Amino acid sequence: MRIDQPYYLLLILLIPIAVWIFRRFTVWQKKVLSKWANASIAEKIFIGISKLRPVTKFVMLATALGFIALGLSNLQLPSSASEIERHGVDVAIAIDVSNSMLSQDVSPSRLEQAKQIASGILKGSADNRVSLIAFAETAITMVPLTPDHSAAEMILNSISNKTIPDQGSDLGNAIRESIRSLPENQNHYRAIVLITDGEDQDAQIEDALDLATKFSTVIFTVGVGTTKGSDIPIAASDGSVIPKKDSKGQVVITKLNPKLLTEIATKTGGNYLDSQRGIGGIASILLKQIAAVGANEYNQKILSGYSSQFQYLLFPALLLLLIELFIRNKKGRWNF
Repeated sequence: MRIDQPYYLLLILLIPIAVWIFRRFTVWQKKVLSKWANASIAEKIFIGISKLRPVTKFVMLATALGFIALGLSNLQLPSSASEIERHGVDVAIAIDVSNSMLSQDVSPSRLEQAKQIASGILKGSADNRVSLIAFAETAITMVPLTPDHSAAEMILNSISNKTIPDQGSDLGNAIRESIRSLPENQNHYRAIVLITDGEDQDAQIEDALDLATKFSTVIFTVGVGTTKGSDIPIAASDGSVIPKKDSKGQVVITKLNPKLLTEIATKTGGNYLDSQRGIGGIASILLKQIAAVGANEYNQKILSGYSSQFQYLLFPALLLLLIELFIRNKKGRWNF
C-alpha cells in the first residue's frame, strides 16, 4: 500500500480539535441554562429535545471527515504482480565506518569516497541482488539481499561513523556478516566488495577467509586512503574539530594498508583496487570483475501498478453526511 497525496492526512488533526470544541460548547451550554432556569424547569422546556442525537450527529460528521481525509490522500494498493526471471550475482557491499575513515587524505574523506564507490556499484548492478553492510569493530547488515537498488541507495546515503557505536576495525567480522547476508543454499555466484582503508585492529581474519573459501565467495577489496596517511579529525567538546590523539598525547596517523587488502582478495580469487584510480573507474572495473564471477538465475516479483481506493472511502463519507443531514434534534418515535 502507498499514499499518493499524504499531506491531506493532516485533515485528521482537525478531528481532536473538533471534539474539544464540541465538549467545550456542551459545557458552556449547560452553564448558560443553569443561570436562568433550574434543572426541573429546563427539563420540561427541552422535554422533546434529544440529548443523544446531537452527539450522534457530531460523531457522524467527525467520522465523515476522517474518511474524506483518507480518500483525498488517495490510498493505493498493488493492482497486480508478475514474476520475471533475472540473471545476476549476489553481491554484499561492506563499508568501513570506523573513525579512521573520517581521514581526509582523499577528497572529501575516506568514508564519503567509499560511499561514492558503493553508489557507483549499485547504479551499475541492474541484474545483481545486493546487500549493504556497515562495519567497524562489529558489523551490521543495513540492507538485506535485494534487487531494489534505489532502497539500498537511500540507506547508503544515511551511513556515517555513528552507524556503528563500537569503534575499532575488524575486517573478519565484516567478512563473516557479509557471508551471512548472502543466500545459504548456493555456493556460487556470490561476491563481496570490501571498501576500507585496511586497518584491522583484530588482525585475526584467517577464519573469515576460510569461511569465504568454503562457500566459494569471491572478495574484491577496495583500498580508500593513502599510504602516507593522515590524522583523524574528531569533534571536541566545544564543537571544534581537532586531530585524534593517543594516550601519550601524540596525533594518531592512519594509513592505507594495501598489503593486507591484496592478501584478502588474492586468497579468495578476487582482486585489489586502489580508489585513487578514480571513483567511476573503480566502479566500472568492479562491475566487470563481478560479472565474471558468473550469473545466477532467480525470480523477482515485479509490481506492475497501483490502483486508487479513494472511491471506497469517499462513498461512506458521503453516506454519513446524508444521514446526518436528515437526523433532527427532536426525539423520535422510540424516544431517541
